[in-house]
Amino acid sequence: MDFLGKELRAGAMLAVFAMLTSSVMAAPSLEQAFENPPDSARPWVYWYFMDGNTTREGMKADLDAMKAAGIGGVLILEIGAGRPPRGPVEFLSPKWLELFGYAIAEADRLGIEVAVGTGPGWCGAGGKSVTPDDAMQHTVASETAVTGPAEFSSVLPVPQPRTPFFGRSTLTPELEKEWESYYRDVAVLAFPEPEGAARLPDADEKVLYQRAPFSSQPGVKPYLTPSRKEVPPENCVDPAQVVDLSAKMDASGRLNWRVPEGRWTIMRIGRRLTGQTTRPAPKPGLGLETGKFDRGAIERHLKDYADKILAAAGPRRPGRGLTTLHFDSWEMSAQNGSAEFFKEFER
Repeated sequence: MDFLGKELRAGAMLAVFAMLTSSVMAAPSLEQAFENPPDSARPWVYWYFMDGNTTREGMKADLDAMKAAGIGGVLILEIGAGRPPRGPVEFLSPKWLELFGYAIAEADRLGIEVAVGTGPGWCGAGGKSVTPDDAMQHTVASETAVTGPAEFSSVLPVPQPRTPFFGRSTLTPELEKEWESYYRDVAVLAFPEPEGAARLPDADEKVLYQRAPFSSQPGVKPYLTPSRKEVPPENCVDPAQVVDLSAKMDASGRLNWRVPEGRWTIMRIGRRLTGQTTRPAPKPGLGLETGKFDRGAIERHLKDYADKILAAAGPRRPGRGLTTLHFDSWEMSAQNGSAEFFKEFER
């Protein structure tokens, strides 16, 4: 019985060896494969649409040249880098969608694959249709120190927005106004002030107020380490003593509260915009960056943006024409809040 088993195993091994040998013999030589590589080995290139400077003739010439050079795929990104001057074809206009559809049809004809970015520019997903409620947000807080026992009745200061990671340079006057004015209350909390309280080191990065897009940037820590310093309990906020005062603040921000004895810190917590925008986007595509903590916000953006370009592309075939939605480099710093964040956190 054992001998028969060995025979069967030996026969199976010979059959596999024969298959491998025939495959190797049938495969093209390295020289042949180099001269005429399979589609899976052909390189892709960026294909920038430069802020409205787009024509059918130019698209056809580009694609014909890329096919002749052996290019297998292209990544379309519409950008506005300030040069050349803006062209006549506005991003996502009917004319732009018509030309986009033509480019996809030509790529399909030539057997070239096409990927297109998930938004204008090369940094993420967003645009003019993204509302402040759907944009990237920070959870921010203001602090008010009080001493009890006392009756407290005052309007709590509104937490201020954090300066956008890339400054205000990408904000149009309209976007800057939205960044400055948008605010939604989340909660009002109070706690007894600890003795000799110490702030968390690297707090802005640890709670995701700010984080550079890549760790090779000078001054950026490649990773964050916990503090090794032992902090006495009396120097820490005791979670058991945190009081939720949200129901005691009215719509104007006025808090009415009978402060217990001792020194207390009141925190008004809310959400504000991070101020991140699509970049470097053509002017018709410049808008707020979509929040990444909100599935609904992402879906609304894709419905407004991706559905349009998919419709313009028409029927698609595997391995040619439009095959991919591409999310390019992450250059949006960080966010730590959204309307659904706390529900998602609890879930």
